[in-house]
Parts: sequence; structure tokens; C-alpha cells
Amino acid sequence: MKYYWISESTNLKEIGCFPQREGYYKLVEPVMLADDPRHILAHNYYNKFHSNLVVETWLLKKKAKLTDIITWGISGCFIISERLKKLIVEYNKSNEFEFMPIVFERRNEIYTYYLWNSISQNFKENYKYVDFEKSKIELIYNGGEVEVITSANFTNCEDFLKNYKENDYPNLQRIKHLEFVKSIDKQIFALSHFSKYFFKIFISEEVKNRFIKEKITGIRYLELDEVQ
Repeated sequence: MKYYWISESTNLKEIGCFPQREGYYKLVEPVMLADDPRHILAHNYYNKFHSNLVVETWLLKKKAKLTDIITWGISGCFIISERLKKLIVEYNKSNEFEFMPIVFERRNEIYTYYLWNSISQNFKENYKYVDFEKSKIELIYNGGEVEVITSANFTNCEDFLKNYKENDYPNLQRIKHLEFVKSIDKQIFALSHFSKYFFKIFISEEVKNRFIKEKITGIRYLELDEVQ
């Protein structure tokens, strides 16, 4: 089965403006600083949302269209609509995703969206879908500007995960070219792409076709060789 990775759309005719959300929000009272551990902006990438997390009302730009994915995600998470969330839940058999409701305001109107979070404990399991003999992975140094140290010749998942565990910022792994094995038992899943710090969501062709049928907006479907 063919797989794609998804991204936010940058088509202005579709989304209205880029990015769609403002870079600020309506403060809660009492004012909470962004480095407060309860604040959504202090949420650690790919960890589960904790129960007392505080999310302010975010502002949408006046020209922004209400697409199913809103550009400029928050804390490493996609911002998605209720109807897209329902589709993801339908295909998310492994429960590796979680969702937190957030509120947008535009022109005094209130809209409910969700942060779509991928939980990191599933990444290691999902690496079994990577064909390491055909994929190309680089070891890089990210000290402001990315510097490629060497190409890594991993032949199996075990070698990759051993290196994954041993390396940490600023020494990271980066997937340069990605190919999957032929047999994958998930329709939708996530992989950490840039070592432990950024992830990509992958969907099957069946899910892509379903999204297209349901006219999901604000989304791009990219081939595996377009992973960057």
C-alpha cells in the first residue's frame, strides 16, 4: 500500500492568508507566562498533554479561511477541525494520538479546533515500518546551522534505535530519503523525522482518498521522497 506524509497547505486561495493564526493570543487572568509548565507553549514535544494544561483563546487573522488544518501549529501539534479529528479517530486503531480542544476568535466569533498530538512512546514501534536498507539517514550537528557529519548506513531497526538512544541535541539524526517496508498494519502513524524533535504524520492511500472524498481542506499530500 502506498503512503504519503501530510503537511499544512500554503495555497492562499484555499487558506486565505499564511499563516492563518496570529502570533499572539488573548491572555488569561491572572496572566500566565509562556514558560509556566501549565502553559501550552511549555508543553514538551510529543509528551502526553497533562491534565492542568492551560490554553488561551488564540486569534485567527481576519483573512483566514476556516480550513480543516490551520497553518502555524502550536507546540509541535497540528491544529485541526472537529470533522478531521473524527476521521483520524476512525483510523487511529493504536491510540497513538491525542487531541486537546482549543478556541479561536475571529471578528468576535468563536470557533473550536483541536491540537493533534503524537505521543513519542509510539515512535520506536513505528520505525519497524522503515526499510533501512533503502532509506538514507544522516547524522548531523545542529548548532544553529545544520552541518552534516556523515551518512549513516543502518541496515535494520535495532541499529537505528541504538544510535537514536545514544544521540541527543545538538547531535541528531535526519531522514534524507525514506522508504517503507511493503507490509504495514497501520493506516495512519507518526515518525520522529529530525531525531527526537520533529515528527511527520503518514497516511495510507486509503486514508488520503477518504480525506479527498470528505473534502478536507488546508492539507497537502506529499510523496515519501519529498520528506525534508
